[in-house]
Amino acid sequence: LPLWRLMMTLEIETLGPMHAWLQLAGKRLSATLWAERSATLDAARSSLRLLIDALETQGVEVTQLECEAGRPPDSQVPLFERLLDVQT
Repeated sequence: LPLWRLMMTLEIETLGPMHAWLQLAGKRLSATLWAERSATLDAARSSLRLLIDALETQGVEVTQLECEAGRPPDSQVPLFERLLDVQT
C-alpha cells in the first residue's frame, strides 16, 4: 500500500495555530495534532472520540490519534519531503 504523509498548519483566529501530522496507508490513519493554546488543546482532546467515530463511519481505521501541546518538533517532516508550502 502507498503511504501518504501530510504535515499541515491551520491558523484560526479563535483557536490559534494548530498543527497536524497525518499518515495514511490504504484506509489506516494515524495522526498527531498539536495545539498552541491550552483552551484549544482541551477542546481538541475532548473531541477526539467524536473525530474517531466520524472517520470510522467513513471506513477509515484509526490506528492512532493524539493531541499534544505546543508545536511539532522541527524534525517531524524532513526538508526533502516538503513538496508544498501554501499560505492563503
